[in-house]
Amino acid sequence: MSITLTTDPIILEETAQVFLEMNNPEKLKLLINSVSQKFREYTGRLYINRTADIEEYSFGNGTSRIYVHALPIDVSDGEITVEILTNGAVTSTYTNTADTNGDCTGYADDNFIYLHSAVTPPSEGEKNVKVTYNGGWQTIPGNVLQGAIMQMNVEKQRIEGLVGIDNISREGESVSYDSGDIIKAVRDLWYPYKVMT
Repeated sequence: MSITLTTDPIILEETAQVFLEMNNPEKLKLLINSVSQKFREYTGRLYINRTADIEEYSFGNGTSRIYVHALPIDVSDGEITVEILTNGAVTSTYTNTADTNGDCTGYADDNFIYLHSAVTPPSEGEKNVKVTYNGGWQTIPGNVLQGAIMQMNVEKQRIEGLVGIDNISREGESVSYDSGDIIKAVRDLWYPYKVMT
């Protein structure tokens, strides 16, 4: 069986192979895919790695802030487009490019885009705001990678039937388990990277 590596991996195969000391490429891809998905779900992110032309739909909230989920927003060379929709049709468009201070601004370290002279109309049950932007990391932060390696080690143990053993003692001593889906130490490392949903 051949496993396809996700297009948005939290860690490179070569790096994971070194840290996990694994020579089984299929098992390695499975672990990378699993932990990448766990990170996205836990943090509420759409993408981990820098991705161009992300299209994200959201509910208007009657404010000038539109929250997005692929951080950091690329404010250096990426164009941002905000479209207000009514029954799926575009009724207003706001843009900003890297070389102009246009109708809206993206903030790299926050997860919102700010409309300068407008507010999003409150949603009436439909996602009435479409945002197109570039987002995600060019270089994944070290503690995100550290958490990925730690969680991959746990997933590897689970595959081998050790079910997330946290501590093994000898000569009559006990064994302690961290049986949570994402272990606490990893949740602590990843928590600062959660985005507002």
